[in-house]
Amino acid sequence: MWRCLLALLSLGLCAFGVNPGMKATLTSKGLQYGADVVADWLRQRAGGLHIPDISGEIDLGLLGSVDYTLSRMRVVQFDLPGPTVGFYEGTGVKGGVANLNIIIEGDWNLRYLLIRDSGTFELGVYNVEVSLLLELGRDPAGRPSVSCLQCDPHIGGTQVNFHGGLSWIYKRFVDRFSIEQIVLNKICPMVEDSVGVLEGHLAQMKVSIQVNPSLLLEFPLINTPVVQTSDMELDLKGEFYGGQTHIEPPFTAEPFELPWDRGHMISVGVSEFSLNSAAFACLSDGLLQANITDSMIPKGSPIHLNTSNFGVFIPQLPKQFPNMLMMLLTYATEAPVVSFQPDMVTLRLSMAAKAFAIEPDNSLVPLFKLGVYANFSGKASISDGMLKGSLEMTNFTLSLDSSEVGPFETVPLQNLLSFGIKMKFLPEVNAKLRAGFPIPTTYGIHWVNLSLKVNQGFVSVVTDAQVSSAGG
Repeated sequence: MWRCLLALLSLGLCAFGVNPGMKATLTSKGLQYGADVVADWLRQRAGGLHIPDISGEIDLGLLGSVDYTLSRMRVVQFDLPGPTVGFYEGTGVKGGVANLNIIIEGDWNLRYLLIRDSGTFELGVYNVEVSLLLELGRDPAGRPSVSCLQCDPHIGGTQVNFHGGLSWIYKRFVDRFSIEQIVLNKICPMVEDSVGVLEGHLAQMKVSIQVNPSLLLEFPLINTPVVQTSDMELDLKGEFYGGQTHIEPPFTAEPFELPWDRGHMISVGVSEFSLNSAAFACLSDGLLQANITDSMIPKGSPIHLNTSNFGVFIPQLPKQFPNMLMMLLTYATEAPVVSFQPDMVTLRLSMAAKAFAIEPDNSLVPLFKLGVYANFSGKASISDGMLKGSLEMTNFTLSLDSSEVGPFETVPLQNLLSFGIKMKFLPEVNAKLRAGFPIPTTYGIHWVNLSLKVNQGFVSVVTDAQVSSAGG
């Protein structure tokens, strides 16, 4: 149980129906950086680009026709200037390249009547311009989708040199070969194929993560991406479910808006709903309960789980059950509740503790039941790439819900437990929070210039991204 509660505290500090539980925003700065990364990737791998064979026929009029094939083509020079890219409001992304120069080498094969000939060639394609309009959407499973709405290519010029065989004759037909038009006709199908490959990858993307055996996070898109001139916002379900159950919580997500930020590439927001759905999932799966025995209590503790020791608080207990070990069954009576207020995270716990005396034959005799109520408040920040925070207890109350040994005052026990939590438990937790937890990286992406802010009802994180060469 305590591990689950600590996980909830960590999630509250980490923060990340119809309304989304999570939001993510990509700004124009992030979009341009992504386009530049793709351009660098293409430059590095241009030599390995697959270029489909080109086959066709040249009509020689009364002389018949020549069948040709250009094959085994490879890029030997690839000059790609920085692409231009931007959001196209209401649709997706509009981008393009200009002044792209490519030199390709390959083999040529020719057949004319009974003549067969072959050789090599170099093809230069210069001042290529391509403008694209991509539509961004959402498939039925909540995955992002992409399709090519518009592709406009233009070629400034081409130059081709043939070698081997009867290439000196073949050169005379280059103008009629219309190589420029053939290449032009190939550009958009290649682009559309690439977009199709990307769409295939998106269609396989997971929209849920098994956080651990006890928690499943579902984050499909609940709406089509909202594309504006300066950014794109994604609304995600952001709901946790138990590993054994899939029960909807008795509360829904409230609307929230991420603060507008053009200075960073990415903004992420996580609402109270997301974290409270995790707490409800833990409760539904019966995870928020634990048996506490005396062997689990440090030897130096001023209180131990035996009836003689508890006689200080319950005088009649050692008289009715002399010198017997005890066990506490602790469990949450309600799901823990996380709340976000400006610059503060709060956690409310409602629990119960049932005490039993352990007979020599290990049977349990019920003694009493306590209600346990505690409130914690915390602060969170990100510095040096680490998530850090602090935690304090603002309330701790015990109540006697029932007793098989007669009534007794709970205030002395409450004061002792409160003192122990403040002097032992919280210092250990705060030491870990001060040291911090590293922000994870993924797919070679490192998060830089991170900043976290706790807002009313949600927590937001803004960041820039840096792609390492190893992750390209």
